[in-house]
Amino acid sequence: MFDELAALDSKIVGLIKERSAHLAKIRAKGGLDSVDEKSIWSIWQKALPKTRGGAGIWRKLFFLLQDLVPEDESIDRAKDGFLLAPRKGPYAFTLNAPASLDGMQCLAALGASAEFSITPAVVNERLVQTVKAFNQAGGGLYWETDQMAGRGASELAFQDKSVYVGDDTLSFHLCLARALAEPGSVKFTGGHQLKTADLTELARLLPRLGGRLVNIIPGSKGLPVRIESAGQLPHDALIPDTLPQEAVLGILMAAPFYPEGLTLRSESASSELLGTLQFAELILRACGIEVALDTSGTACSIAVKPGTPVIPDTLPMDPYLTALLLALPRLEPSRESSISLAGSWPGQTGPYRNAHTLLEAAGVQIELVGSHVRATTGPPPEGVPHLSCGGNAGLFPLSFALAAALPESTLDLPASQEDKYTCREVADIIGLRIEEAEGVLRVSNPGSQDYSRTEPWVALNAWWAMAYACIAIRRPGLVLADPSTATDLLPRFWNFFNTLPAPEKDVFFLPRREAEQETHEPEPKGRRIRIAGSGPRE
Repeated sequence: MFDELAALDSKIVGLIKERSAHLAKIRAKGGLDSVDEKSIWSIWQKALPKTRGGAGIWRKLFFLLQDLVPEDESIDRAKDGFLLAPRKGPYAFTLNAPASLDGMQCLAALGASAEFSITPAVVNERLVQTVKAFNQAGGGLYWETDQMAGRGASELAFQDKSVYVGDDTLSFHLCLARALAEPGSVKFTGGHQLKTADLTELARLLPRLGGRLVNIIPGSKGLPVRIESAGQLPHDALIPDTLPQEAVLGILMAAPFYPEGLTLRSESASSELLGTLQFAELILRACGIEVALDTSGTACSIAVKPGTPVIPDTLPMDPYLTALLLALPRLEPSRESSISLAGSWPGQTGPYRNAHTLLEAAGVQIELVGSHVRATTGPPPEGVPHLSCGGNAGLFPLSFALAAALPESTLDLPASQEDKYTCREVADIIGLRIEEAEGVLRVSNPGSQDYSRTEPWVALNAWWAMAYACIAIRRPGLVLADPSTATDLLPRFWNFFNTLPAPEKDVFFLPRREAEQETHEPEPKGRRIRIAGSGPRE
């Protein structure tokens, strides 16, 4: 039975490759028009299951196949991967930590019409896409090599616009929430990840905010969508427990622009939601917006007053990247490493607190010294430590990397099947044992690992790519298939990794001479500044 299944899968893979190559040839000659695409979709419609869940999976599969780019057959993945061979420790360095990456996107939304400048800033693909999306609605944002800035602009106008938000979920929610402030309709389009996203919970919430979500493709749950808004926002709204955290954050970043602000309430606040609310409070207060967060009891609420944001010069360091850097003393086997990061570390706030708890559970000692946070290796954890992420999905890959450095530990069950499969995949590569029991993942390290396997591994996302690199500190010789998976999020991550054990203090930012060579002055009335090699993620 298994052999038959394997044979079928082999045929399916071959057909998918053949279809992708044929579709690429058609697009090279002018592409499919809407009539052709509808005709192809009608073939799929005839085969759709009658059950709603099954039909949704088939639709998602169709959209994924339409966006699949054929792989260059001349590339030998077994030879062309990126070898992970970091220099041995101990590591002892001080770095200027990048500011919160999500926070920078929030500042772009809050300052779309303002005059400001933030330098240095990590200008990654997500931030670029947020800037481009708001500029399509009349924003005055621009970016340079290590700078995000605003030249000032009139009020945003989303009415009757078509806004492309790429493949970034937060960019979409930041723009959508801002569009609710004015009456009219706006169309949002995006990449394949947002085309296959499930926006059901968002569609259920919008009527409470005076809006309506209309799927342009019948039966689809993702983009493209049309958002219709009455421009009349309520004083408060109850948010469902299942609403994505990016949607919550997007609404709160738009709330200062609503005529009377907005209060969001939840009847049963999860740790993930509390972390999002605390993070939003941190960003809004940094911009001078009045916020009142109430987390007493099982319910919670956050009230945001209307006001004009004043964009700060910087933000606290990124909680997820900082956690990865502070974990190095445990991941590096000498147990003599010491890492110091310059910047603000609000250790009792949302994701920062969860990162702090995770690191201490793994035996990393964290201390605040003036304007720095310092990490050293503490005593090994006793017993079988539980490496919890507190509901922060961005911390989960790091928790797995820390588990790989310990004899035995348990992890939170990942929320997504993709993360669960990735755990098992990486465990097989590096020789870990992993089993699901009593609501946790139990990870054990037998100590005897096969170092001969170096086939390139395709990372699920940037955080998994960086966690895999950290695993290579103890297990050198791992190979990553596509290093750009990490640089899309953190452009100079490999500059840092390849200069261990002594990276420069500003390794995550371009040297001043290089930055001056790549600086572009903003156009007087332009919407975007284009830099070679920059653009939305496809």
